[in-house]
Amino acid sequence: GSREEMNATHNTLVISDVHLGGDLNVNCGPSARAQLDLLERELIDFLRHYTYTRRDGRPWQLVINGDLIDFLGICLLPDPDSDDDATPEEHIYGLGRRPKAARAKVDAVIERHADVFVALARFARAGNRVDLVAGNHDVELQWDAVQRAFLDGVRRVYERAQLAAGGDPASDFIESAFHFHPWFVYIPGVAWIEHGHLYDENCSFQFALAPADPFSKQIDLNVDTAAQRYVVNRIPAAEHGQENWSWLGYMRWALGLGPRGALEVFKSYYAFSARLIAARRQRRRAPGAAEERRARHRERLRALCEVWSLDERTLDAVHELRRRPVVENLWRLLQVLMIDKLVIGALALLVVMVAVWSLPLAWGLAGAGTVVGSAWAANRILSRGRIVDPTAPLMVIPERILRHVDARYVVFGHTHEAMRVPLEGGGVYFNTGTWYPDEAPGLLRSFTHVVIHCDDDGPRAQLCQWRDGASRPFTPGYSVRTRPATAEPAALPVAAPGRAAA
Repeated sequence: GSREEMNATHNTLVISDVHLGGDLNVNCGPSARAQLDLLERELIDFLRHYTYTRRDGRPWQLVINGDLIDFLGICLLPDPDSDDDATPEEHIYGLGRRPKAARAKVDAVIERHADVFVALARFARAGNRVDLVAGNHDVELQWDAVQRAFLDGVRRVYERAQLAAGGDPASDFIESAFHFHPWFVYIPGVAWIEHGHLYDENCSFQFALAPADPFSKQIDLNVDTAAQRYVVNRIPAAEHGQENWSWLGYMRWALGLGPRGALEVFKSYYAFSARLIAARRQRRRAPGAAEERRARHRERLRALCEVWSLDERTLDAVHELRRRPVVENLWRLLQVLMIDKLVIGALALLVVMVAVWSLPLAWGLAGAGTVVGSAWAANRILSRGRIVDPTAPLMVIPERILRHVDARYVVFGHTHEAMRVPLEGGGVYFNTGTWYPDEAPGLLRSFTHVVIHCDDDGPRAQLCQWRDGASRPFTPGYSVRTRPATAEPAALPVAAPGRAAA
């Protein structure tokens, strides 16, 4: 139905950053598997609850706002018998970001987490709808072939589960209940919902609706993709949150892994840096590819204007708010990779050695101290320009989006930091946080989501956490980034009784 009809007939749930498939990796340890098992149990309970619970008799619109499937965290080697398109690199680092590889990953994730997708299908069968927004970890969901693989996989595990339980295996509802969105979901007068990675320079793409190279068909290599592929997937001790570490923090961590571990870290860091610099050079040598992608983006943007009844200038204005990918700016890239600090450190070491060798001892030590102090000060200054935490950059965008669209709420994911921030002019920015209970943000800050309830007085939204079998108001406690002085509204009714139609 139209956006206006959906606004009048549905209440909305928004979740994001589930990251299913992170256990399809040889370096996934027992702790990460236990976290995914917990995530799966809680998500199934969440879906089961809302399958049978409605408010005011209205069905639910579940918006999965990016990163449902962690295509980046999956490390599957190509099948030599069936994947003739596999590159030599894929035999070392696993399948890349191309359509055929993405279909294989979708099949593997749906089979690994079949119970989640069965619960999702039963939620849809009860008369609810599911909207999947592409995030930076699952931008592959923009492709028609991957969407088809997803629907076929959900149908397969649902029918299998129904037959095993002696139920009706009919699955015709799946085709009409699941909807894919390459950029955003817009509910007029209520909410603008998108993953938010386009406002993070380490995860953004030059063109939101054309993220793949038209010749290789591979999705652009950005900092996020390269870090996951060449470092995190290769080193069992690597984990989420390390991107905020200092250069000395990385050095201490690498040396703490022992000689072999440290060597693997340095090799992975070299591959990570070299691939990003090569990707930048390749883009500069292929201006024709950029023009082709610009045309593809324009074509898809016009199609979205028709779908959402939005003016083309409006979507252009919102797209212009995105951050330029770091790969396109050599100096920013060197800062993110901390190569600038390596250069300063190497030069400082060289100057110190020359000073100590060539000058009298007292003068040499004084010179060495001056050089070390200057290098430390330079590194401190350079650190201010190295922004890898997207929380602050994302917080400035919602107010700008509301200048262009009619909505009360802007909802992002991506940062894994659940928050509610009132905006000037009366709007509210929500971040749905994450369902992944890993070390960052931790178990007590996981399973967060937004509930939007529409009634005669207009929409009301609340940041919630799934706890003890219900959506309860999320109380993050003190944190500078979550602005603790902001009071939460009174709790919305969580469990109005009434069963959805089976």
